[in-house]
Amino acid sequence: LPKAAAPWDEALGMPLHEAFRLVHTQEGFAKAFARLQREEWHVHQHLLAEKRAEAQVAAPVITPAGKTKALLQALPWALTPAQEAAWRAIQADLQSGRRMHRLVQGDVGSGKTVVAALACCAAVENGWQAALMSPTEVLARQHHAALSAWLAPLGIEVHLLVGGLRTGERKAALEALRQGRPCVVVGTHALISDAVRFARLGLAVVDEQHRFGVRQRWMLAEKGEGVHLLSMTATPIPRSLALALYGDLDLTVMQGMPPGRKPVITRVIRNRAPLRDALRRMLDQGGRIYWIVPRVDAEDEDANVSARARQLARHFPDAGVRALHGRMRADEKAEALSAFADGRCRLLVSTTVVEVGVNVPEARVIVIEQAERYGLAQLHQLRGRVGRSDAQGYCILLPSPQAGEAQLERLRLLERCHDGLALAEEDLKRRGAGDPVGLRQSGEAGFRLLDPIYDAAEIRRWSEDPPPEPPTEAMIRFWKPEADQGAKIGA
Repeated sequence: LPKAAAPWDEALGMPLHEAFRLVHTQEGFAKAFARLQREEWHVHQHLLAEKRAEAQVAAPVITPAGKTKALLQALPWALTPAQEAAWRAIQADLQSGRRMHRLVQGDVGSGKTVVAALACCAAVENGWQAALMSPTEVLARQHHAALSAWLAPLGIEVHLLVGGLRTGERKAALEALRQGRPCVVVGTHALISDAVRFARLGLAVVDEQHRFGVRQRWMLAEKGEGVHLLSMTATPIPRSLALALYGDLDLTVMQGMPPGRKPVITRVIRNRAPLRDALRRMLDQGGRIYWIVPRVDAEDEDANVSARARQLARHFPDAGVRALHGRMRADEKAEALSAFADGRCRLLVSTTVVEVGVNVPEARVIVIEQAERYGLAQLHQLRGRVGRSDAQGYCILLPSPQAGEAQLERLRLLERCHDGLALAEEDLKRRGAGDPVGLRQSGEAGFRLLDPIYDAAEIRRWSEDPPPEPPTEAMIRFWKPEADQGAKIGA
């Protein structure tokens, strides 16, 4: 335990060591646990303020020019009003002479990647390097493919740094970064390793940034001097909560869909008998289908997915059924997704590993088993895997036989509502219905005792009553162990 800080013990109504003793007793648990949560929250807020202060440094002036304009003209669609607003805010940040620290929160399918590509293009044509970091190799490879398609025709190098690369590819990417060649690199956490050295890093983009702790979100930006930081998330977090969680970042909310997209038709189905014929018709029309199996526990994950895949393969022998789950090797995941993307597989049985970012425009249907196990926002994220073209998408929610009427009514909200933020607000009101905004399933980092969703009311109250003094380094190390790790890796 960190050494007792008397002002904190007095302000929080109980010494720290006493709280840890009482939290193991029935009569003292509630009061002691709340005291510990409150201290953790105040330490978190201190780190946010610390990073905000560190961000107020000079940064390169990046002015979009010819290549960025060419990219805009080459896009097969016009930017939506939400994309234009986000791009204007980013341009203002890049040209301000101060470090950008912006979070773009966009609903599923709102087009965040295009906005990030424009920022990367502007950085490179101003002589800087840009890096985009994703939490998984699947997402990193997808972003690399998208950015390559947009930027390579403009003469911009786009490198990939993930596990499983051939030695020559990895060496070429590392050499380009060390030499300071203006280019874009896309990768996973590998980008923040000591082996990756940037000579002219000007822009860091962190995708699905809610998976990183406060200091971890800055680790990539700390690979250079005055690096602009653009963070992105598809997790719909109500604005008041987002500002509390990510107060070190300016917030831009992107709503609305690209032209031609249709709202996904969502249905809660108890009678599964007609489903097989409907899926057969969809496959005959050339559509592709996700079938989502719940992740009961890590040990059963492979067996659950594989068993369902074998069953569906018997029903649809010509669909090239494949399985995808978190226990597979990265190259196996990549191959399964590649087969689904190119049509060798037309029915993919998966856990929620496909929840965010996977983009297969031909996917028309997603079937979600035991749908009542998920929060509304996570179901909304999964629903966003289909309907990513001008073809109609469908989301089929299959509750378990044990699902009660209250759970079914919660699922039926998805039949009526297609707004991720509205669904997140609804989950916040319910507070007991699954995981409200999908943060826990998405890997929300940085808290040991605090749940920023279920404790939202308490957080608002604590935020009005600041601590008596800054936390000690020992307190920070205790509550935020990743802070030390971030300092070492980002050094």
